[in-house]
This record gives sequence, C-alpha cells and structure tokens, in this order.
Amino acid sequence: MRAVHSWFVDSRREWAIAVAIVILILLMLGLMKYPIYYEYNAPGEMVSLQDIGIQSSTHFVWIYSGTTDNPIEKWYMRMIIGEDIEFTRLDYYYEEDLDMLSQYREDTVFHAFEAVKSETHTMHTDERLDQVLADTSDYYGNSLGLMVAVGLVEESKQADYSQDGKYVIAGTGTIEEDLSVGTIGGIEQKLMVAQREHVTHFFIPKDELWQGEWSNEVEAKKVVAEKGLTMQVIPVASLDEAIDVLTKLP
Repeated sequence: MRAVHSWFVDSRREWAIAVAIVILILLMLGLMKYPIYYEYNAPGEMVSLQDIGIQSSTHFVWIYSGTTDNPIEKWYMRMIIGEDIEFTRLDYYYEEDLDMLSQYREDTVFHAFEAVKSETHTMHTDERLDQVLADTSDYYGNSLGLMVAVGLVEESKQADYSQDGKYVIAGTGTIEEDLSVGTIGGIEQKLMVAQREHVTHFFIPKDELWQGEWSNEVEAKKVVAEKGLTMQVIPVASLDEAIDVLTKLP
C-alpha cells in the first residue's frame, strides 16, 4: 500500500508540474500575441567621426536604443543589458511609425550636409552623401546630425578642433529641415557615456521646453548637478553656434 501511495503522490506531483508548465507556456504565448510597445535606452559608446569616413577629431555618442513588442521581449532586454536600461511606454499606433526610423537618420544626415553648405559654402557630391549614409546605417535614430555637420565643417576647413588632443569634443542633436539643432532622446545616458570617455566639451540642443515637457537642456543641467559631471555641457541652437564655440577655444 505504501508503494501504491508513493506512486500516486509522485504521479500527482508530475501532473501538477506538467500543468504548470503548460499554463506558463500559454501565458507567454498570450503575452507575445498582444503587442505592448516600449522604447528602451541604455548607455552605449562614443564613436569617432573618422569611423564613418569623416576626417574629424570630434565624436558622436550613441546609446543602445530600440523598441520591444511585448513584455517577454522587455524582460529579455533587461536581462541582456542590465539595470541601466530605461523603458518608456509607447502607444498602440507606434507600429505604424517603425518604418520611419531609418528615414529619420537619412533626413538628419541630409540636413547636416545642407547646414554645412550654408556654413562653409562648400558643395558636397551626391556620392559623398551616399557614402556617409551608408557608413551611418548601423546607428539607430537621428541624434548624430549635429556632430556629422561639425565633422564635415572641420574636414572641409582642414582644422583640428581638438587642438592636437588637448580637448575631447563630442555631442548629440539632430539637424532639422530649418537647419536648427533638434531635441533628442536618452540625454542622461549620452552624458554618462561622455563622462566615462573623458569628454571635455559636449554639445546638446538648446531648448528650454519641448512639447510642454522638460527639454534636453533642462534635463542635462539636472544630470550634471546630480551626477557631478565635470565636462563642459554646451547648448547650441545651430551648427553656426557650435562652430563659433570650437573656433574660440583657447
């Protein structure tokens, strides 16, 4: 009787485990079936403009950024990247905008070339534009626009804004259709990457408010104060302002 009882108990335990596994699988399938979109940001790396074929001493900063479609993907990205990752809930219509992400990068690079033409009166060929677009294709978003423009100006003037390595210069910001420097995402993570890489001067978009929320400029001031960052964070509204700062460095 004890042997029968033991077999019965073991059998019930195995069935309970099997049922639990089936329920877990169904739950995971259910979570994956109904999309819940999140955008994520986490500290990434600093990239030399020379890595994208521009002869410049300056850099842009990129962060790990993208979207998850469901809670399972969100959990997986947190496991891969760690606690430094930040998630922002997106609306259900975000799926319609996913195809536009690469277009944003292409637009800001094109506007960067237009800004350089306005700043230096230098015309670049379509082949040069295509080359930079190809060399930046691995980077997500449009926040490299400002530094692409800065790098192209430095290249065209055969200048050295780093003054032979005296300064480490980086930044972030789009170049908009009107050639202004536009707001970007992940400003805190980008500042932390710049601090880690010993940047001395870091450009950000100049804007007190953006769509009724804190701007990059306001958030950057908060991060600098709270984290004790030592670099000089410089808000600029245009390529011209950035170049003016660089040409006046002592």
